[in-house]
Amino acid sequence: MKARKWIPQRYQVNKQIQAILKSGHPWIFRSHVSSAIEVFSSGQLLKLVDHDNRTLGYGLYDPEGLIAIRLLGVGIATPSPGWFRERIRQALLKRNQLRKYTEAFRALHGENDGFPGIVMDVYGETGVLQTYSSSVDSLGRYLSELVALELNLKNIIWKLPTKRTGVKESSTARVLKGHLARQIKFREGKMEFSVQVGEGQKSGLFWT
Repeated sequence: MKARKWIPQRYQVNKQIQAILKSGHPWIFRSHVSSAIEVFSSGQLLKLVDHDNRTLGYGLYDPEGLIAIRLLGVGIATPSPGWFRERIRQALLKRNQLRKYTEAFRALHGENDGFPGIVMDVYGETGVLQTYSSSVDSLGRYLSELVALELNLKNIIWKLPTKRTGVKESSTARVLKGHLARQIKFREGKMEFSVQVGEGQKSGLFWT
């Protein structure tokens, strides 16, 4: 979190983007931004300000695809390690009742938890991170460490979705902490399941 990209860079937004921020939508599309934004690198933390230099929110810049900015929050609070830790705790708090019933659950649910493009599923002592754009890779890895600390996870697997350009299924699983077990067992109610988190296009298990 000490890299230059985590030092907020000022970006002045137009009235159309201001309306998007007020609506609560998690994305700002490329058609809404000016070419001036192209000076930033992928994943740069942006401080979004209006014409009076008032801070409206923060987001991560993405130079590719339809989405130019993935919003982290609206308001004047600057994202910091403590800010992220509190958000992680709030996300996990939502799952408290579910965790009494099962050892497999979605710890981070992208836009629903205020982390656009980032998903993390937990299977027992293993967490499986998925990031849907290179612009959120750095943040995703950082958040996975925070989740692991909160839940005392022994393993973190980073698995890139095959829908990402240039990603092959055979090369999507990477160990960030611990090791990648061939089979992971977990409890759900009175039943026990087994999952292979290193295979398939999802994080390891897909209910139908």
